Amino acid sequence: MMMINSFNLLLAGLSALSSASAVAPALTFLSFEDGNSDQAAFDRAAGSFIYEGNPLTNDSVNPSSLVGRYIRHPAILWDWSLFSTAAINDASLYLDGDLAFQMDVLTYDAEIGTQIDITIEDTTITATECFPLGRHSRYTAVTSVQGAWETLTFSKLDQPDAGVANDAVSAILISYAPGQYVSGTFYIDNLVAVAATTAPTTPPPIAAPSPPVVTPLLPRRTQHPSQHHSWQK
Repeated sequence: MMMINSFNLLLAGLSALSSASAVAPALTFLSFEDGNSDQAAFDRAAGSFIYEGNPLTNDSVNPSSLVGRYIRHPAILWDWSLFSTAAINDASLYLDGDLAFQMDVLTYDAEIGTQIDITIEDTTITATECFPLGRHSRYTAVTSVQGAWETLTFSKLDQPDAGVANDAVSAILISYAPGQYVSGTFYIDNLVAVAATTAPTTPPPIAAPSPPVVTPLLPRRTQHPSQHHSWQK
């Protein structure tokens, strides 16, 4: 009997360990908190991006104190914020589905069903070349609520430029309601990579058309989460 109980305890321990590891991110790209070792940093944006206090800290999905806020420009068809990173050493892990991007999002005025895309790219190419050059792969998700934080899991959309090497990715570009002339304020936080087996599977939305534009090479601005910086094109 003691041997059976010990075996059951071992199984329970392994199950708990598996559950704990299932929710732990493989990489944290953005958390905006002081002292955290974020693997990405704000570079530039088409609209206005700042770090500020979480407007909904009593939300169980994301009670973090600091978040990012992006104000989408209604006159820009392809509106984005760009974050530099050196942490994507093998982009095939995302393309093949071994890793998936997740991000917490809060909106009050963007319509439910608003599309958000993530593009991983080589900025040595995208700084001067039009789409699709330099864009390694794109991932997409849609919002499902207003006035509450939710965790979006991004599904693979496409691979615009198969010529970008898997170890050449240097930036993450987030597009808000791509291909639409709309306004909206988007709060974002906790952009992470997780093992795809731990991420819920949801059907991807209908993809927006691909942007025939150049990502402008604009001056870099250094920001720190403890400072209330803003920068606008």
